[in-house]
Amino acid sequence: MENATMLDFESWEQKKIKIFAMFRELTEGIEMDSDINAKKKAQDINANIKYGAGKNRMGELGAAGGAKDPHGTMISAKEFTVQLERLDKELEKFWAKDDKVACIRIAIQCAKLLNDTSTPMFYPQKFILLTDILDSFGELVYGRMKMLTQECSNGDLVITDENEESTDYSQIPDKVQEICRNWFLKCVCIREVLPRVYLELSLVRSSKFKNVRVQMSDLMRIAKMCRGIAEPMCAAYTAAYLARVGQSFFPAQKDYLICLVDFLFKLYDITVKRGHQSLDLPTYLSLFEPPIDWLI
Repeated sequence: MENATMLDFESWEQKKIKIFAMFRELTEGIEMDSDINAKKKAQDINANIKYGAGKNRMGELGAAGGAKDPHGTMISAKEFTVQLERLDKELEKFWAKDDKVACIRIAIQCAKLLNDTSTPMFYPQKFILLTDILDSFGELVYGRMKMLTQECSNGDLVITDENEESTDYSQIPDKVQEICRNWFLKCVCIREVLPRVYLELSLVRSSKFKNVRVQMSDLMRIAKMCRGIAEPMCAAYTAAYLARVGQSFFPAQKDYLICLVDFLFKLYDITVKRGHQSLDLPTYLSLFEPPIDWLI
């Protein structure tokens, strides 16, 4: 059994490619509401945040995209995918302009789109596309923390892919720690559970710049937060995202995964009882297979 650790275990990237390809074929003719609007006219995303108004400002950001436009147009799954890809480019464009408020608003908007299960057959694809954008957001923040660390330490502390695990993060300059804490505080200000969980998970790699290592208790806390997500499909895929992030930090730890699996078992009766108005029960239940497969 020398290969006992090399079981038939696919990485998330391998599974993601298979899931996306499989559901792309199934959703060719599907249409859905177009509720992506990266440029809200009702709010000026470039407005400065005044001292003492941060909470209110984050409340506005959290509210953006929350209500659907009753006059929204119907578009195909392919067009929806193109819009999401354009949203990813918008994120990079605003980041290049140093417009961090617009970037976090796009990230919140992406997380909020995962609340919508009105087109369940497209949900697995949408989950993959949107979490890719959230991952990009997390990588941008992480890259900025590394850059600021080098600048604020006058080049004495240079973090690279090769030395990031061996770096003494207690030497991170105070200014960088404060900026990093501010990113996580923005997550805390988000009122809804789903976007709060997704944004915290997207930023979790940057936790060490606060001189705080990710602990198992953090993953367990977020796993318990997932129990506040009432919609079964949203809950299942959020659990999968947590498992994917957690696996990169604690590949051998299972406590938080057991908590998630136990929660999904409790959701099963609700899922069977409610079903989905646009799908027969077996087809609807099959949409839960990817996240459950990854968790198990």
